[in-house]
Amino acid sequence: MTRETQELLRTVEQLPEARRAEVVDFARFLLERDRNAGPTRQAVDKWLDSAEGAGIAGVTTDQVMQLTRGEA
Repeated sequence: MTRETQELLRTVEQLPEARRAEVVDFARFLLERDRNAGPTRQAVDKWLDSAEGAGIAGVTTDQVMQLTRGEA
């Protein structure tokens, strides 16, 4: 456990029970928000680094869309 975490826990433990409950509720809110935030930039970059295949220089989005629609 980091020093900052230990300090935070000591501070919260000194609060009155009602205030502690507010801190717990807020911490749960933050955890849920982060859980629903989607992938992090690092996760996306890691996935892209491991993705297979190769792009072709000079191909436009319109050309790719034509290929996926079977028009080319």
